[in-house]
Amino acid sequence: MSDKQNILIADAHPLVCASLAAICENIGMDVVGTCSTIDELVDELNNQTVDYLIVDPLNLKGDVFSLLYQINTDFPNTKIIFLLNDADESIYVTLRDIEFKGIMVKTQTKEEITDALKSILSGNTYIEQQIMVHLLDSKYDSIAAKIQSLTRKEKEVLKLVRESYANPEIANMLKVSIRTVNCHKNNIMVKTGSKNTVELLKFTNSYRRQIFNSSISFN
Repeated sequence: MSDKQNILIADAHPLVCASLAAICENIGMDVVGTCSTIDELVDELNNQTVDYLIVDPLNLKGDVFSLLYQINTDFPNTKIIFLLNDADESIYVTLRDIEFKGIMVKTQTKEEITDALKSILSGNTYIEQQIMVHLLDSKYDSIAAKIQSLTRKEKEVLKLVRESYANPEIANMLKVSIRTVNCHKNNIMVKTGSKNTVELLKFTNSYRRQIFNSSISFN
């Protein structure tokens, strides 16, 4: 490559950032910064050109998934590379909806990560083998469909249920009747396939990022 590619590293752990920065510099990339919060990441994107973003979405502080959706739209030339730990199942739903150039895992060796980055820089899309298996698992199609079926009002009710508010409190906060709250809760239970409140809260806690994602301003 004749021109260096700018890369930004977003991870809450300084040692991870330092190790990745060394690997990137060794293969001719220009590391323009590291960050550990959403605010820092937004500032970096607003203030300089970023060709590649390496990010661990599960340990970065803030609603990183909402930000990644917006990066696809507002910064289409910034290519996203995920660096994952042993992720919980919820992330595989979200990964399908975000445009990315690579998915690496932190258990890979230095040599494997180097090879992955070289492949990405050559124009390929890289996905670690076990992650590929998860992404192709059809059960995540069903989970995504459940989440997408929830209306805005149902999500509002679900958020308050998750925060342990009782039905009368929810009705008062949303300025609706208790009967309406019960109706929303019943619809939520059906749509998520939950048999009781315990199952509903388990589903909600597992996929809370996808259910309650919110917009982030780049201004």
